[in-house]
Amino acid sequence: MAAFLVLLAACAPLPKTVAVLQSATPSPSPTPTASFAASGPGFHAGEVGLAYPAVSLSAVGGVQPYKWSVAGGALPGGLSLGTDGTVAGTPTGAGHYGSLHVCRDCQRELRAVNA
Repeated sequence: MAAFLVLLAACAPLPKTVAVLQSATPSPSPTPTASFAASGPGFHAGEVGLAYPAVSLSAVGGVQPYKWSVAGGALPGGLSLGTDGTVAGTPTGAGHYGSLHVCRDCQRELRAVNA
């Protein structure tokens, strides 16, 4: 006596049309119109408890937007560095301070301003 095993498989018919997806053409990276540079007018003495007249650090060239941050040292307590590069506030303690402020453009170029 012999046994036979028959396997049948069914597949759905292939579609007659195939959708083609195309990804959007990537936009080119912005090109700087001038060399990237950051600078500041220097910092002046402040007094504890009195509003510190704002000091504006500036950046030119590169590709905006710019991002400012303190990379080394520290600002006196009560002062802060704004996203626009402005240092302002009211000092809360006396002392000698030094800090390194950096500006980064959207292409991640980095420039420093010592204070």
